[in-house]
Amino acid sequence: MPVTQLDMDQFHQVKAILESLEKRPPWKTDNRRRRHRLTLHLMLEAALLGPHSLPQVRLYTRNISTTGLGFLCHRNFEPGDLLAIHLTLDQPVDKLVLGQVMFSRPADAGMYESGVRFEDAVIFERPVRVPRAWVKRANLRRE
Repeated sequence: MPVTQLDMDQFHQVKAILESLEKRPPWKTDNRRRRHRLTLHLMLEAALLGPHSLPQVRLYTRNISTTGLGFLCHRNFEPGDLLAIHLTLDQPVDKLVLGQVMFSRPADAGMYESGVRFEDAVIFERPVRVPRAWVKRANLRRE
């Protein structure tokens, strides 16, 4: 199944988890945010960069700011992991954004709540071309 398709059961499951996260008390670390975050629920595509890169994964966004993105994913990431995220917003051009994972913690139903800090961005093109500097940085981190 292409990463962009989502069946109704999955949709309702993700929606319920996002709603429960919005209702929970904030984590102690939530107060470290320097930028206002907007609630935004989208399904995005991302790839973990590095020598053990994985096929694309789905990210279900929770919120976004000028400096980062909060999301749900079935994959648990390590702090410092680098993701290439296809960011599709209501803008003339899609972006490919480099995000550094700041945290990843269990949420519910086998999903993880994670957050990335934006590090860089380029115009998104097909076929996808991840900048070499991003791949090199990810490989150096993993050595």
